[in-house]
Amino acid sequence: MQKSANQASPLLALFDRGELSFAEAAKRLEQEKERIEGENEDLFLPYIGALESLKESIDLEHLAAFGMDEASDSRQSTIGPIPNVPRCLVPAFDGALFSQQWK
Repeated sequence: MQKSANQASPLLALFDRGELSFAEAAKRLEQEKERIEGENEDLFLPYIGALESLKESIDLEHLAAFGMDEASDSRQSTIGPIPNVPRCLVPAFDGALFSQQWK
């Protein structure tokens, strides 16, 4: 990164002194940006490929299910099993809380 800043600084200095027009400075800075992006792509492409390969080899659905099972086991060991809760005896109750008007 430091090298790229050193490449841009002389261009900005030329622009500040009026030795380089805005259009030319912008054009050169854009070229410098494209050069740096190319270097970054070359540098990081192997890492990106390795991470994508790793991502494909991880079974996220299994991992999520395992995490939920672990959380459930942990919760039960902490608070114990959930007691039986009495069922609602209201006639015509459709299962959604307060879904019908009380008469």
